[in-house]
Amino acid sequence: MYSRICSGQENWAAFAILVVVAWKQPVRGVFTTNWYICRVNQRIRPADLNDTPYKEVIHKLTLQWVHAELPAEGLTYEDVKADIKILLLTTQSADRTSATVEAVLTQATALGKTSGWVRQELKFEGMIEGADRADFLLFDLQQADTIDDAMLDSYNERMNRFPVSEG
Repeated sequence: MYSRICSGQENWAAFAILVVVAWKQPVRGVFTTNWYICRVNQRIRPADLNDTPYKEVIHKLTLQWVHAELPAEGLTYEDVKADIKILLLTTQSADRTSATVEAVLTQATALGKTSGWVRQELKFEGMIEGADRADFLLFDLQQADTIDDAMLDSYNERMNRFPVSEG
C-alpha cells in the first residue's frame, strides 16, 4: 500500500478525498491497489504562498492593483503584494480573495478612490470574512456617536460591493 499527500488545488478540499487507483500490477499473480490520500481541511499557511497555485494568484492580483493606476499614496509593489497575501491567509480561498480584490479595485476605479482606500477596504473585507455583511455594517452605524455623510458613503460602498442577486 502506498500513500502520498496531494498538493495544489486538492489542498482546499473541505472534505476527505480518497482516491483508489487500481493498477493491474501482477505481483506473483496478485493485483495490487495503491491508495492516494489527500489532506483534509488543509489550511493555507504563510509558507504555501510561495508555491503554486497561490504564488500565481498573488502575482496576478498584485499586477491588477498596480495596473489600476490608482493614486499610490506611498504604497509600494511589495506593500500591495503583502496586503493580498494577508487577505488570502484570512479568506483561505484563492477564489474568494480574487473576487474580493477584483470587486474592491472595480469599485475604487469607478469611485475615483486611492490605493490607500483599497488597502483599507481589503482589511475590512478580511475582518468580516464569515460574518453577515449587513448586520456587521448596521452594528457599526449603531455604535457611532454621530453619523455623518462619510460614514453613510462608506456604508453604501461596502453594501454595494457585492450585489445580492434576486431569486
